[in-house]
Order: sequence, then C-alpha cells, then structure tokens
Amino acid sequence: MMTFHELSGFVQGLCQTCMTLLVILSMISLIFALSTRAKRFPFCLSILLLCFGILFLWLTVYAVEEQKEGKTTWFGQIPMVVLAILFFTDASISIVNFIGLIHWKNNHITLHSVKESMDLLPTALCYYVAGGMTALVNQKMTKLSLALTGQEVLNGEQFWDLLKKYKNEEGIVVEIPGGAFYSFSQKRLTVGNRELYEIIAMDVTASYQLSQKLKEENEHLEQMNERMRKYNQDVEMAAREKKILAAKVHIHDNIGHLLLSAKRVLSMPAGDAKQEREQLLRVWQQDTTLFISNQEEQCCGGRFLDLETAAASLGIKIDYCGHLPVKDRRASDTLSLIVHECLTNAFSHAQATRLEVCLEEAGECYNINCTNNGKRPEEPVKEGGGLSSLRNHIEEEGGMMSITSYPAFKLSVTLPKGSDEFGKKI
Repeated sequence: MMTFHELSGFVQGLCQTCMTLLVILSMISLIFALSTRAKRFPFCLSILLLCFGILFLWLTVYAVEEQKEGKTTWFGQIPMVVLAILFFTDASISIVNFIGLIHWKNNHITLHSVKESMDLLPTALCYYVAGGMTALVNQKMTKLSLALTGQEVLNGEQFWDLLKKYKNEEGIVVEIPGGAFYSFSQKRLTVGNRELYEIIAMDVTASYQLSQKLKEENEHLEQMNERMRKYNQDVEMAAREKKILAAKVHIHDNIGHLLLSAKRVLSMPAGDAKQEREQLLRVWQQDTTLFISNQEEQCCGGRFLDLETAAASLGIKIDYCGHLPVKDRRASDTLSLIVHECLTNAFSHAQATRLEVCLEEAGECYNINCTNNGKRPEEPVKEGGGLSSLRNHIEEEGGMMSITSYPAFKLSVTLPKGSDEFGKKI
C-alpha cells in the first residue's frame, strides 16, 4: 500500500494545506464556543480537534523535512488509506461541530444576540458605569458620536457632558450634520448590585420641525393679534369721538334752548318773572356743571375728581368704596358714565345729597352698585334716554345692568375687565 513518503511533493503540500485549513476551522470553532458560551461538549470537542489538527499538521511537516534529508519516519510509513481516513474523520467532525455551534447560536440568546438586537434598534443607546467606562454602545449611538465628536463613545461621562452644552428649554436636542435632530436623555439604572447610566437618543426631526413651524406661526398670529388690538383701539376711539360729537351737538342744542328761554325770561317784567328766573338759573347751573364734568380729554383719575367737584357744586357728595380701575381705561370710561348718569338722576329726580358707589372685584369682572339717600321711587323706574344709552353702552362692553326700585333705588352693573391692573384704592 502507498505510504506518505511515496507521495509526490505536490500531493504532500496539498495534504499540509488541507490540514492547515482544518486547524483554522478548529480555532474558529473554539473561539465561537468561547464567545457564545456554548455547552461544555462543543467547547471540549473544539479543543480536541484543534490539538489533533496541530499534531497531524506538525507530523506531516516533520515527515517532509526528514524525507528531504534522506531519512524516514514512522509517520511517513503509515499507509495513505489510514491517513485519509483520519483526515476525513477529523474534517467531518470539525464541520459538524462548527455547524452545530452556529445552530446553537441561532436558537439561543447570547451576548452577541443582545448586541445584534440592540444594533437593529432605531434608538441610539449607550450604557456606562460610574467613571465613564462604557458597557454597551449600539451602532446608532456610535454613528451619532462620530457625527458629533469625530470618534466613538470612549467615555460615557465625557460624552454626556458634551451633550449638556446643547440643553435648552426643550431639553437636549442636537442637530446632526445632514439636517436630522436627535433628543438625548439620561437615566440611572440599577442592575443587580451594579449601577449603570443609560443615554438614549431618539430621532425627533419631524416633531422638532413641526414645533418650530408652530412656533413661527404663533409668532405670526401674535403679530396679527397685536394689529387687531390696535385696530380695535382705533375703532373704540372713533366710536368714543362719535359719542362725544353727539354729546356736544346735544349740549349745543340745550344751550340754544336755554339762551332762547333766557331771552324770553329777561324780556318779561322783573316782578312777573322772578320764579321763572330762579328756575332758569338752576337749569343753567345744572347743565353747565354736568357739561364740565363730561369732558373726555381729561385723564381717568381726573375724570372722577371732576365728577366729585361737579357733585359738590350740586350739593351732592360722592362716596366711593372699593378700588377705582384707573389703569383699566375701558372700565374707567364706563364707570365714569355710570356715575355721571347716577349723579344726574340723584340731582334731578331724588334730590339726594349723597351718592354711594361701591366697586368690588370678582374674578374677571367688576361688580358696581350705585345708591343714593334721596327720595324713594314711587313707582318702578322707567329707563329714559340716559339710562337706555347707558345700558346699551354697558352691553356693548360685554356687561350687564339691572335697576332695583324697592325698597330704594339701586343701579347694579357687572362689567368685564379690560386690563390686568385693578387700580388704586380711594
């Protein structure tokens, strides 16, 4: 039977190459068994196959070298049939062992399985212990670190300190080269008796861009609201000027009638017109005083002082309780109209000497109550031109007005606020 020494040099070299490949396969199987923490049998079998392969390869090399020197060895005298059986047996067992390890890895959870599954996640993850030494970093976090720092995550604490520089009111949102936005957060975990720190990064490009767009639209709407507020103020000013003009026309007409009446009374004999002259004087005094107190050009606080001065000239004292909304222009204007109308009615119908105006803040509204110490109404008060105009104005401002006739006259108004500042106490 043909022995190893009887083979040609080419065939002997081919045998050595095949044995080298088997040794490499056995080494891969052993490393694979170590890394996957497979069962003990595949691990031990891999060691045995590796040792056998190295020994077989060494014997073939030794036999070839001895043959070159003209010597023979016991290995070179072994029939090739035996050597072929040993080689193919070793190759078959090595291949079956390697395939078995792969099958075991695919059907069992290993450290590599955890790493591979985390690499497939769309979320970037980094775990590290106190001091910064990383325990696990998936590929997504590695890519983000390379984009931000130019290197992989080598120290978790240093990487987190770098990320904190991007912190704003929305958290830590970082723009990655390419236009993507990622939100970073950190958690402290306890695994067994070991403390870990977790850094999570999520792609928030779509939501961040939407929030920025919403912010820009809100700013645009705020600008539009500001223009609308200015427009409303202009409309209110125009309406107020229109009312002032109507009041001036009305006062002008009243003064015209008074002048005609004065001319008629003055043309009468002195003895016959004494009573008419006294009545005419009271009317002149009343209209002149109310005209002065209704001037809109004066400031809010001055308007109330003028009303008190006008009331004093009519023999009426105004008592305020509560806070005057002097910094709330709309409420102040409406309140002055209310006091003006109540003062007119107290002088003309009730012959009162005291007018009480009580103001109370109730949430987003003012509660206003006006009473006097004059004659009580003999019948329910009917709203004439002054009270009807006052009600229309109050309802236009979003308020409500009610009148109580018994047991005494009382005008109650609920008025919404037009400013956040309530005013000063009188």
